Amino acid sequence: MKLAFFDTKPYDKPGFDEHIAGTDIEIKYFETRLGEDTVQLAKGFDGVCVFVNDTVNAKVVNELYDLGVRVVALRCAGFNNVDTKACFGKLHVFRVPAYSPYAVAEHAMALLLTVNRHTNKAYIRTRDFNFSLSGLTGFDLHGKTVGVVGTGKIGRIFAGICKGFGMRVLAYDKFPNPESNLDYVELSELLRQADVISLHCPLTDETRHMIDADAIAQMKPGVVLVNTSRGGLVDTEALIEGLKSHKVGAACLDVYEEEGDLFYEDCSEEIVADDTLVRLISMPNVIVTSHQAFLTKEALSNIAATTVENYRKLKEAGIGTYILFQETYHKKSYEELHPKGPKHNYAYHTEAMDRAMEGGIDDVGLGVLFGLELYRYEFAGLLMHAEHLEAVHGVGPHTISVPRIKHADDIDPTVFDNSISDDIFAKICALIRIAVPYTGMIISTRESQAVREKVLPLGVSQISGASKTSVGGYDTPETEDEVTSAQFDVSDQRTLDEIVRWLMEMGDIPSFCTACYRAGRTGDRFMSLCKSKQILNCCHPNALMTLMEYLQDYASPKTKEIGMKLIEKELDNIPNEKVRKVAEEHLRDIENGQRDFRF
Repeated sequence: MKLAFFDTKPYDKPGFDEHIAGTDIEIKYFETRLGEDTVQLAKGFDGVCVFVNDTVNAKVVNELYDLGVRVVALRCAGFNNVDTKACFGKLHVFRVPAYSPYAVAEHAMALLLTVNRHTNKAYIRTRDFNFSLSGLTGFDLHGKTVGVVGTGKIGRIFAGICKGFGMRVLAYDKFPNPESNLDYVELSELLRQADVISLHCPLTDETRHMIDADAIAQMKPGVVLVNTSRGGLVDTEALIEGLKSHKVGAACLDVYEEEGDLFYEDCSEEIVADDTLVRLISMPNVIVTSHQAFLTKEALSNIAATTVENYRKLKEAGIGTYILFQETYHKKSYEELHPKGPKHNYAYHTEAMDRAMEGGIDDVGLGVLFGLELYRYEFAGLLMHAEHLEAVHGVGPHTISVPRIKHADDIDPTVFDNSISDDIFAKICALIRIAVPYTGMIISTRESQAVREKVLPLGVSQISGASKTSVGGYDTPETEDEVTSAQFDVSDQRTLDEIVRWLMEMGDIPSFCTACYRAGRTGDRFMSLCKSKQILNCCHPNALMTLMEYLQDYASPKTKEIGMKLIEKELDNIPNEKVRKVAEEHLRDIENGQRDFRF
């Protein structure tokens, strides 16, 4: 695999060279940034690796695709510089969601301590043997209120550091994390109460200039603003006015909205033409660092390892959710089934989810093949695995699959002593839903319509329809021979239209939604949405809109009639009035031929 590495800095090469040693990955390092003028450098490469100041807009995306590039890997968490809509269907996009959240959170605290206690000024003074304390007065962090905007991994770690200083922590997030034990308030309340405000949220159209003149007007006089996330979150001109009026007591900035042509470069011998940045740096109560919060040895190593691993996995599989069935958690039985071959190592196979999540994959799916061993043992192993992922990585499984041994051309399920009845199977589904309420549960076409109808009310959330189980079955129609040599027998042979109509007749909403993956709302971001029950204001309208697209483009007349009535009814179940109205507008747009709306 050949990889074009753009915007290379000296600190990048050692880590990446170390991690590609002994692999088939070949990296060519370019000091120039990727953009419209440099995209031709990617000719002949399988993928490109980019950083925060590289430009991957629609024009660049199209040219990369024409050049044969199929993968864009970001060696950073943010992806606001990538036109993900333009990439859809052309380029796979991977990022590093958690290279070292501690590095960024600790840097945010370092900036706060520096600007508060004036350690930068004191250092310069004492270097000149000036030991005066004039102008170096700070304030105790203990007892002060800090507002944390964005409670992903970095935000939560920063909140924990602040609590260690004895600070009161208020938090705001559009999707609060109920497991974080943080005191969530509305943004306006946070702005009014906080002595320190620290930003830890992504840059989107919604969050751009979230700190503007109106927001600053709501803040306490003398508030300290910390931004280690993205420069575009702050309206810089409004911030300068706030500093001049003393409404903002100090600003700690590791990012700047117009940093692209300056940060990471040595401009010490030049006259910087950016008057706004010059004004900021000249202010005595402002500290600016050049987007270095990530820059620790641990983070650089993790970025390199994760990026390389992402490329490898993308090249081999092109995955979204990483799903791997354990088959059986019983070690002796597992080793008897796999005495040799790539799956023979029980421990290595069982720990695959940990390696995937350590490599930056947000969502993983578990599954065990019930019938190979005692179902009680398998059920306990499955739940312990889910608990382990939650405890170690902060995110449990995105999905749990519940297949049973079924007949295939070389398998007779009656020879297995541990096969389970439909009643036991239903009880297992119910208990999984109780034990892991936030996780999607998948049932396949192995199961009959009758069994599916039995377990759907028990919490099964995903089913397959019109499945093909022979190799290449979706690419070309299956012949009679291919059907008889399938991996397993399909019990539910109904068409997709029949499946969709059946679900709707039972009052369920068939959803074809991929919004969370496309919006980067994965891992702990999705789980916080799910656990806080905000799923009704996001997934519910997305389900209705994707169902509407299916009804308009593919459904039979009868299915469409039933679906339209269901959509009208289910709109009332969207709790947020604003979301409901927007959903209604999008549904009308879909009827009029427009497509691809999402929350």
